[in-house]
Amino acid sequence: MNFFGLFAQDEISLLNNKLKVIAGVRFDYAKYLDGGFEIENPTGETTFMMDFEDADMQEDAWNALSPKLSAQYNFNQDFRLYASYAKGFRPSILDDLCRSGRMKGGFKLANPSLQPEYLSNFEIGTDIRLFNKLRSSASLYYSLGTDFMYYVNTGDSIDMGYGLKPIYKRANISEVNIYGAEVELNYFLNENLIFNANYAYTHSQISNYKPLSEGDPIDLTDKYLTDVPANMVSLSVYWKNRIVNTAVTAKYTDEMWINDLNQYDDIVLNDKYPAYTTIDLKFSKDFKQIFTNLSIQNILNTKFYDSKGAVCPGRFITIKLGTKF
Repeated sequence: MNFFGLFAQDEISLLNNKLKVIAGVRFDYAKYLDGGFEIENPTGETTFMMDFEDADMQEDAWNALSPKLSAQYNFNQDFRLYASYAKGFRPSILDDLCRSGRMKGGFKLANPSLQPEYLSNFEIGTDIRLFNKLRSSASLYYSLGTDFMYYVNTGDSIDMGYGLKPIYKRANISEVNIYGAEVELNYFLNENLIFNANYAYTHSQISNYKPLSEGDPIDLTDKYLTDVPANMVSLSVYWKNRIVNTAVTAKYTDEMWINDLNQYDDIVLNDKYPAYTTIDLKFSKDFKQIFTNLSIQNILNTKFYDSKGAVCPGRFITIKLGTKF
């Protein structure tokens, strides 16, 4: 795939530099060519995919103008408001255009006719600092995705050697609505002790679905996007001291829909991945030119599914030793 982009931006300051307006535009051009999917020397693991070989996929090219406009007003050094609008353009990756193969929960078909997706994003927010100790930020956003690229169940299945599995295809599904909010607080008790709290809410739903074919019985209208938690919470403490610097972070991730139909999954035995909480711990210490740190991720050894349907490895410990020049 060939890709080319140009970007231009300008900034205007008004009202004694309290109001700043930034406008920009980006031009992108992408061309897909010489695509193909072939299997050389098939084995027992790949023979079943030979029916999906295509050595001469059709070429395609796309281009788009993506505008961006933002404005921020600084009431003083401790308080600002901002608003922004941006339009994005994203062509597909080669893996979805030309590779058929295994994927989470089944098998995926290459889709060389897959078109780019477009996303219009609106956001408003504020940053506030109080008493030089408490800093907070909050934002609201709304995104409208058109020709949104998404894995869709084709309604067919295939025997991959261990039973029938559904066949998926990355497709343009017309329209997706995504909106949410985020709040972050940072409290500086002193220069050595810092507390952080973050909360994010996301609602992502298909508002208009275009079937894969005229006789396609599947309708994803009003279904929720997979692998997107509705709520996420993070709490952390950083303590800098003479003995050993210490950081503790706790994260909560809400449950997520497993498949595009929002239906029961035979592996997870539910229609959603369950919510989970992890706690990470990190110690660090500098000795003149030498620095060390010990990181313990998921210290409670919590088992959870990631967005690819795999179970996490559990507790993970890393030790780092380095030198400064």
